[in-house]
Amino acid sequence: MKNSQGKKYHFLDQVVFADEQEGQKVFESAFRQKEVTDVIGKYRQKDEDHAARISFLLGGIVRHLSSKSKKPQEIEDAVKFAAQTTMLGEARSGDAIASAVAMYVISGGSLEENNHFKRSVYFMGESVRKDSIKPQETKDLGISQVARLTAFESLIQEKEPETFPDLSPYYEAFEGFPTVGAEFHFPVSTVQDDPGFWDRLMILNMSQYQRGSYIQLSRNDRNIIEIRMNPSIYPVTIANWQHMKLLLPELGQAFFTATINRTTSSDFSWGTDKEVLNKLKAIGMLSYANTFETIPRKGKAEEINFGEVYLGQTVKMKEGTYKFTGNWISGESGNGQMAIYTGFGPNFPDLMYYPTMVLADPNIVGSKMKSFLDKIKSLDYALAVSPINRKDVFETLQRRVYLEPGLHEAFHAGRKITGDLAP
Repeated sequence: MKNSQGKKYHFLDQVVFADEQEGQKVFESAFRQKEVTDVIGKYRQKDEDHAARISFLLGGIVRHLSSKSKKPQEIEDAVKFAAQTTMLGEARSGDAIASAVAMYVISGGSLEENNHFKRSVYFMGESVRKDSIKPQETKDLGISQVARLTAFESLIQEKEPETFPDLSPYYEAFEGFPTVGAEFHFPVSTVQDDPGFWDRLMILNMSQYQRGSYIQLSRNDRNIIEIRMNPSIYPVTIANWQHMKLLLPELGQAFFTATINRTTSSDFSWGTDKEVLNKLKAIGMLSYANTFETIPRKGKAEEINFGEVYLGQTVKMKEGTYKFTGNWISGESGNGQMAIYTGFGPNFPDLMYYPTMVLADPNIVGSKMKSFLDKIKSLDYALAVSPINRKDVFETLQRRVYLEPGLHEAFHAGRKITGDLAP
């Protein structure tokens, strides 16, 4: 058998085990199930490479559960469930379902028969299949996710999805603007009494454009649930968050790290970008302090504390190809995307908007404001600033946005985008 590039290929070659003989036995018992051969056969008829990806993902379930010393029957049941779920998709949506259901299974999602769950998977599969966005740049990743979530919301309500709005007239206003995203965190304990949480998280994972991506799906990582979103320009990202909350209302009150990437130059570096990074850092902290009056928590010694800023690894898309860059080193070192860990619930829009405008035109921070921001060294400093002075910072920034033609245009284009994409 050959794939689309003419390379000889065998689906069983996709899984490698530490104990080869025992592993092969477990693998074969799982893959000989009719549900598995059926799903691989279904997608193989349409696209050999698509079927190969699904085979690999199903094999990943075997590998993971084997490493956790699960019994062969438990492994077979998990793979069978994943195969049955993936059968709900069609051409473009099969590997999106397989990716999401694999993460669902290894995260502890229920394998019980659930018609509501299957209905949701089918409708999101249809939303993926009909997604008209073909991402070429980083901003397109977030646009694709909004398109999928919007279509899903219509289908789940048994409505015909509307044509996704044409946003291209507004894109020119954001030429050279950074892209922004977020990673949300909350403890597993906050959802342990909600059996439907993992179902909803799987549907959210399906909404992310994952083809060829290095970005991990949302998951349980050492009892902290990490929820990721695809990045874009700030108005799209704000709209994306609003749609994501319809699936996971928990995101409205979750801690999050705001991530910022430049699109027209190299990654951030503390060595060459310290001045602008410190501006963004101070504005992020003041944004939090403008909404809340206390620091909610401190992390463990080995974790990044709430209120910190760091540079780290990132995935960008350029001309349809992913680029993995950056290097995280603790403290003010490393390079890559900027991450501001001062997010909690309602200050999400501000953390997307204000750092974007400052990075797009750092000159809107005049010398007097810069001297003030230089004093904001930590979240404690920001909280010690009087509410009047904090409010004055953002009112001054907004006045300067209005006065600078490029930013003014982006502001109004952003309002139009968020209006067109609002749930």
